[in-house]
Amino acid sequence: SHYYHPECMKDYLNSKINVGKVSAADIICPLLACLKQITGAVIQVALNAEELEKYVKFKLKFDYNSEVDYYKTCPLCDAGMILRKTDPTFKCTKQGCSRYNQISCAKCDAIPIHEGTCDQYQKSKADERQQKAFQDEMKRQGNQACPKCNVFVQRTTGCNCMTCKNPSCLKDNGEIYFCYICGVQIASHADYAHFPGRDLFGKVCNNQPVPREEVKKEEAKIRVPRQPAMLAEADFMAPLRLLRRPEVKKMAKEIKKQAKEAKKRNNV
Repeated sequence: SHYYHPECMKDYLNSKINVGKVSAADIICPLLACLKQITGAVIQVALNAEELEKYVKFKLKFDYNSEVDYYKTCPLCDAGMILRKTDPTFKCTKQGCSRYNQISCAKCDAIPIHEGTCDQYQKSKADERQQKAFQDEMKRQGNQACPKCNVFVQRTTGCNCMTCKNPSCLKDNGEIYFCYICGVQIASHADYAHFPGRDLFGKVCNNQPVPREEVKKEEAKIRVPRQPAMLAEADFMAPLRLLRRPEVKKMAKEIKKQAKEAKKRNNV
């Protein structure tokens, strides 16, 4: 191997591509001392996306039976890669792209790589979204799921200690008990320690805060009486306005005058 100037290699490759000479015998090192075939990795680095796409089109047209089958681009940028028919993955090589150096499925662009066919993967993702929507709706309605088998139950009467009756759960784990309030597995069908005050029929458990309506009730019971409101600003200003009245000012001057005269008499 040896070094080459990027622009020189770019011009050399384009001179071959523009005339349709893209076979393995044509795309060789221009150095007479080398003359080895130029690898696909070098071609991808030297050419931009448009030039590389043109190269691939000629390659497919004149050399369709080769291992190179198509040119794959990143769904978020113009970075591309020459792939074979059997290549299962694609990796974006453009720095700055959110998918840079991430390996995705070459067919459906999924990250991470999935098992099975793309159709099977897409169906499983759709099922997951549907299942999550169902679970969110069940939780919104106040239902709870078994922590082992994730089957939802709806309580109409009784305490907050649930026993899962799902056959698959019973087969794999035996009887599973869980709290209807928080959904966590508990020790028995009457786990008093899990509930404050040993109240199995209440609205709270050790893992979940007190419901909002209960908080308001408790706050009302222990609410500290409010301190009397401070006097309004007008009440504070009343004495100042009184001092500004003419008759009060005149009275104040008389008092000062009498005080000065009294002081003079005392000094004499």
